[in-house]
Amino acid sequence: MAIAAALTAAACSSANEDPAGEPTSASASPSSTAESTAPTVPSDWQTVALEDVAEISVPADWTVKSSTDALDTLSAPKDAVGFPPGSATVGVGNLAGGDQADQLEWVAKRAMENDYAGYANLKRLPNEVINGTSFYRFQYESDAYWFDAYGTVTPDGEYNIVFEWQFDKTISRKQAEAIWGPVMPTFKML
Repeated sequence: MAIAAALTAAACSSANEDPAGEPTSASASPSSTAESTAPTVPSDWQTVALEDVAEISVPADWTVKSSTDALDTLSAPKDAVGFPPGSATVGVGNLAGGDQADQLEWVAKRAMENDYAGYANLKRLPNEVINGTSFYRFQYESDAYWFDAYGTVTPDGEYNIVFEWQFDKTISRKQAEAIWGPVMPTFKML
């Protein structure tokens, strides 16, 4: 899965590399930044710790599974047929440290070039600020799935956090966004 490759590439960064890099034409660094405000998280939502560097909350009827300390799956509730329409794989990887903004662009560039390059309709959307944290964002698709990837870097530049949302094309992208859309604004850097 692309998230594992993104975390591996990020973990291989070195303090001697130029983290800003020049964006490719397909991944031109967004000039505008969308900003969201902190929502009030309902009291019955589950909070998921992300490697003690961040957290996110999901509705009570979502399923949360951890396969390792650094990888979680957040699954939407099952549909009428008995299957969840989609989920997010959330990964936390190590970086070399350094300037947060430089590391964010470095990670985004490498993810665009190495991890997501083979997907159809790949595009980098404007960066988003969620609860004071900047995220890069990609949209892409396969024959069967819609994907949205959000990535950020901790303030010290030592961790990369990636959310890879994957939803079946049995629903529209807009319907998928309506399901996971309320979750991303609950992200909080610790």
